[in-house]
Amino acid sequence: MKKAFTMIELIFIIVIIGILSSIAIPKLAATRDDALVSQRMHIITSASNEIAAYIVSQDRVENSLADMSQIIRSYILNGNASSNVNRDVKIKVGEENDCIGIKVETNGTVEVIKLYYPSNTNDRICESLRSQIKMEDYPMVVRGRHVVF
Repeated sequence: MKKAFTMIELIFIIVIIGILSSIAIPKLAATRDDALVSQRMHIITSASNEIAAYIVSQDRVENSLADMSQIIRSYILNGNASSNVNRDVKIKVGEENDCIGIKVETNGTVEVIKLYYPSNTNDRICESLRSQIKMEDYPMVVRGRHVVF
């Protein structure tokens, strides 16, 4: 007598595997989105700090943020950011091409780094990133009489 699975046993196994995969796959996709949000959050804060360090160490502001931040330069070259105005960069997140904007504004002798939302969005990943950013840390004064040590 041969020992093998019956057709009913195989069908039950396939159904169980289907149920488990229908639960696991959305969880994995959500984890991937959370990782993307975390990575972009780190990029934005690191780029802001890199620009601030450049302004403080060089005692000047360049016309392009890519000249003050290697992170922003590589993001523009990779197509993950766009810069069409001096001292202004828009970061792509999810399907939103301009999810977060970073810019340096000069008002006399005072220079500040600002984060802003260039447009409204319906992209879930962009909305998640925007909710994670501490907007109370911005504008970041990097040079002028309002700098507090």
